[in-house]
Amino acid sequence: MATTPVAINNEKIPLLSSLSSNGNVPAWKAIQKEICSKQQRIWAVTLFSVMAASTSLLAGYTLAYPSWAILDLRGLGDARSFKHNKLMEGLFGAMSPIGAVFGGLIAGWSADCIGRKPSLLLTAVPSTIGWSAIGATYFIENKLAFDAVILIGRFLTGFGIGWSMFCAPVYIAEVSSPALRGLFSSLPLFVMNIGILLVYSLGMVSFIKFYHTAFIAAIISVIIFLATIIMPESPRFLIMKKNTAKAMRVIKQLRGPRGNVNEEFEEISYAVAMQSDLSFCQVIKKFKQRQVWLPFVLLMFIMFFRQFSGINALIFYADPILKKAGLKHVKFIALMTVGVAEVVLTFVSILVVDLFGRKILLVVSALIMSISSGGLGVSSYFDNDCMPCPSMNYLMIASLALFIIGVSIGFDSIPYILIPELIPLDVRGALGGILSAFHWLCAVFVAGLYLLCAGFDGAITWWTFAFFNLASFAFVAAFLPETKGKKLESVGRELSPQRYRLCS
Repeated sequence: MATTPVAINNEKIPLLSSLSSNGNVPAWKAIQKEICSKQQRIWAVTLFSVMAASTSLLAGYTLAYPSWAILDLRGLGDARSFKHNKLMEGLFGAMSPIGAVFGGLIAGWSADCIGRKPSLLLTAVPSTIGWSAIGATYFIENKLAFDAVILIGRFLTGFGIGWSMFCAPVYIAEVSSPALRGLFSSLPLFVMNIGILLVYSLGMVSFIKFYHTAFIAAIISVIIFLATIIMPESPRFLIMKKNTAKAMRVIKQLRGPRGNVNEEFEEISYAVAMQSDLSFCQVIKKFKQRQVWLPFVLLMFIMFFRQFSGINALIFYADPILKKAGLKHVKFIALMTVGVAEVVLTFVSILVVDLFGRKILLVVSALIMSISSGGLGVSSYFDNDCMPCPSMNYLMIASLALFIIGVSIGFDSIPYILIPELIPLDVRGALGGILSAFHWLCAVFVAGLYLLCAGFDGAITWWTFAFFNLASFAFVAAFLPETKGKKLESVGRELSPQRYRLCS
């Protein structure tokens, strides 16, 4: 097979058949070939992807923690109680997303400078310190010190999840093969939902208090750190840092001795050769190129729409939402149902994301969320009316269930898959970190918006989410390109003026 680059329209393109997408081969056949091929070492990619994704367990744990920990903190029988302190409740919920903003900013720099694997390992440091601090607050009797330490702990745990939630999908995308990249890249969000379910499960145990769960999280963080030490570095990062011998060994480890090791090495090397390490000023200059600014703008909208769908409002404040739905006396069972449903449906989503593609799942997800959030708005409106209708509780429960289905099949996991797929390698760290920080900044705003608005008019809040979900449906359908089954090195050419079309 020829590998020498040739000039086509003044653009050097290598003659590698696999540099393009799978052509006219149906997605299910490409996936079947990948799984059944004796040349591919699927177990190695699966193992390292699961290890990288395990860092996201504490992301779900951190985000869902306030949903029942606040109830425990309200029950403290002294001045430290949150019972009449709405400001502390709001700050307790918001500090983790605020920390995640800064974690997302440093994630891009660390991924490009010290590597994908070291970055994932280092995320355990703020997480362990933060959870240990939250657990230690039980032994702090001074209210001012208690409030300060618990908020610092929440900030550090958020810093860790903002860091890991960017680095894990990038690492997984760079070690995966194109046919199964969507499946493996969805694992961090799947594991995150397991973390949410874990918190809800611990909340059902009467003798477990907020500080117990904090120490449990600190122990989990240490275990994850020890488990991820054996992961290899991403071959793309190694080639980018001129460590070609080690990169070749890693590719052999991932693909097996009978895999197309030389071909993959040449593809990555060619893509890296066309790029270079860039300073911040050079990244700004590079932003003028269509293949850089277009995917960045597209992903900014996707991240915006993900947060303004209402997804994290549901995670942060599941308890009051379920109480309003008439599930006050079985709230922990209801929380468990929400957690189990998200895990199961996200698992289904990661199985079909490489079959149906990213775009169609996002379109369906946005449509379902727009309908269900509209239903939540209607039920909230009648619940606040002078003559409330108890039957609206059924509409709220049905809308809530439909919303969970909509979130899980698309917007829960796919946005983070798209960052390493659409952003070019040489600016992936810098722009990906900005996207991650923007995503969490939107989460802070949405959490505050829900806390402020839901208290006096929940209907308007959910109708606002419905509007944004409808807008995201139109945006994805019109502007987002499909990346299913395409090599990371070839996706950029899909955004050229000759190939990129609306509604494609």
